[in-house]
Amino acid sequence: YRDMKADLWPLPRRGWKKLKDVYCCILGLRMFARYGGSVVIYSLTWKSGRAFSWLSKLFGWKYVLFAIGNEITRQFGKSKEQRMRRVFHRADRVIAISTYVAQRINDVEFSLGLS
Repeated sequence: YRDMKADLWPLPRRGWKKLKDVYCCILGLRMFARYGGSVVIYSLTWKSGRAFSWLSKLFGWKYVLFAIGNEITRQFGKSKEQRMRRVFHRADRVIAISTYVAQRINDVEFSLGLS
């Protein structure tokens, strides 16, 4: 890991609820301009991961999604649950923070092998 370069790219806060997908796409385009195809994206929420999952397939990046309890175990409407399911299916790897969260994801029929 000594020769590995890792950058942290902060995202803007202004208008985050409405513009998060736009901000993530702009960030993704900046990352593609700088690094090309050798990028691994780590997303801590599935909502910010929507744009990153799309960009990872478009540019051939690796996409890792961390499943954090509160946003997974909460009850959603059908359309929001379908969007969440799509993001999880597009991820190259899903990492659950607890056994309970992994079981909840599998109960909702994500049918993913979680670690």
